[in-house]
Amino acid sequence: MDINDKNPKLFYEPGEFGFLKVFELNYELIKEEYFNLINVLPHDKWFTAFPEYVASDKGNQWKTFTFKFMGITNTLAHHYCPKTYDLIKGIPELIGAEFSVLPPGTIIKPHKGFSRMILRSHLGLVVPEGGCSLTVENEAYYWKEREMVVFDDSFEHSAINPTNSTRVILMIDIPNPRWGYTAHEITKHKIENITDPFMLNVFSKEQWLDFHKKGTF
Repeated sequence: MDINDKNPKLFYEPGEFGFLKVFELNYELIKEEYFNLINVLPHDKWFTAFPEYVASDKGNQWKTFTFKFMGITNTLAHHYCPKTYDLIKGIPELIGAEFSVLPPGTIIKPHKGFSRMILRSHLGLVVPEGGCSLTVENEAYYWKEREMVVFDDSFEHSAINPTNSTRVILMIDIPNPRWGYTAHEITKHKIENITDPFMLNVFSKEQWLDFHKKGTF
């Protein structure tokens, strides 16, 4: 079977995933907790994301704050963003969720996601005017505040913030229902067969396996 039989589309209608609506409905709450977070979170608790993907004359400043990654919950998230944490925890079939902060004048170069079995969702929280966009293959989407976009990040994709202000989204990973696997099945397989050098530089395979078994890090 050709992979495109299972993954035929670049973008999906958010309405196909009704459980994501809760994030749009709670946009103001999530945005408020983000602004609280940037005032209190220690610098070393932000995660510097995939430096090889980033092009910027200021160095790699793309950063994230993780609520959940590959099925593993960040215990700090409940302390710093309890209401957003509860929204995320209320949907068991989420694979991952994090704030993604893209500084002015930054490009995320073309790359592909972790798995063809995962769809990625973005909720625009802070989107400055001036062309902040996501491109999947040759199709562009311009982020909008309060709006959810769902796309297949197993296709090559890139992003750009050409403005003088910071762009912020809530990024959410969910199972692609066309494959028929649960979030736990997908994440267990990915962790057990981990080969990504960046992830293995952050933690060893044994640590990742232990985190996944416990469900937290």
